[in-house]
Amino acid sequence: MSFLYIAAPVKTARILAMFQHHPYSHQICYQSLWIALSQRGHEVVLITTDPINDSSLTNLTEINFQSNYQFMKKLNFVKNVIAGTYSWLSTPRTQIWPVCGDIAENIFKHPKVRKMYAPDSDEKFDLVILESLIYYLSQFFPLQHKTFKKCYL
Repeated sequence: MSFLYIAAPVKTARILAMFQHHPYSHQICYQSLWIALSQRGHEVVLITTDPINDSSLTNLTEINFQSNYQFMKKLNFVKNVIAGTYSWLSTPRTQIWPVCGDIAENIFKHPKVRKMYAPDSDEKFDLVILESLIYYLSQFFPLQHKTFKKCYL
């Protein structure tokens, strides 16, 4: 009886996924992706407001930002439009942008994130997956230059 064994090199990536936007609907649709990448050997570091919390996913590191939900309490779109405080067209500029700034500040103050962009950091990622809400996009450009060789947004 003989056996043939063919070994092929496996290439895995270190991935930073930044999905810091607070609605659960922005989280649940990607959770299967993080699970699949982790199970296939990729190391995934996930910034999220709704962690999966599955200890069997040893390649998935979650940085919990459930605290970002507190910022949404500042917004009440319907009430403000009905009251005439804001129009629907001015809502992004007058309400969403300031809240996004608060969320970005909250993220950049977190010790694990600070470690990523510190001048003496040796953190490296092969791929960055960033939730592409225009309100957040520019706030995370500093991470591209401080931390990553390649950044894909």
